[in-house]
Parts: sequence; structure tokens; C-alpha cells
Amino acid sequence: MGENKYYTKNEIKEKFKSQMEQFGKKDNEYDIFCLAICALPKEIVDTVEKEIYFIFDDEPWYLNLESKDLTKKKGIIFVPLHFLTPENTQYIYGIHHEIAHHILGHKDIKDEKDKQQKEAATHKLTFKWDREYFV
Repeated sequence: MGENKYYTKNEIKEKFKSQMEQFGKKDNEYDIFCLAICALPKEIVDTVEKEIYFIFDDEPWYLNLESKDLTKKKGIIFVPLHFLTPENTQYIYGIHHEIAHHILGHKDIKDEKDKQQKEAATHKLTFKWDREYFV
């Protein structure tokens, strides 16, 4: 038997503990965030930890920072706290979707065709991750 392809929830909590302060006393939301991250392969988690800031805001979206000289991180993912509830079965897909934009190197959208192509590629990668973990 080889090495596990995924981190445990406790390992994710340790890797992303700097994110915990944004949750304040909302431990349940932090647990849900960590569950979403531990459903990604280790190499993706390591990239996410190194390259992405998470900000917990009102709407989910991804901002590529590579063209900015503001930070050592390469992207920001905005995750709405109201998104992180046990009742919302789409939260894992939503977080994975925004991470996929980063992994695929999506930056500016040139036109509607470009947007559709990027969204299709993002959906494909997200479904692949989710199928591998949950099936």
C-alpha cells in the first residue's frame, strides 16, 4: 500500500491554521472549509497553501495576483461564510471550482468565448477531483 493521496482533516487544520483567525468563533465553518480542502490531492493542497490567500467574504470568486507585485501569493479566493454550512452540499464544489481557476492559470477574460472555455476547463477539473475523492 502506497502513501495516502490526501491529507487528513487534522493535517489540513494545521496547514491552514493561519486562516482560522478569520473565522473567529465560527469553528463549524472552519471545519467545513478544512473538509473541502482535504478532498483535494496533496500536491494540489500544497500548491494552494503556498500560492493562495483565502478571504471569507460575501461572494465566491477568484482573483489572480500574478500580474500584481503586491504579494508572494499568486491568487486570492473569496469564500462566503454563509456558503460554509452543512446544509449547503455545494460548498465543496464551489471551493474546488475557484481553486481550479488558479491551478489552470486563469487570468483575464478576453471575451465570452474565452470565458466559456475557461469555465468548461474549470468544471472538468473540479469534477475530476470530486469524482476521485468521493467515488
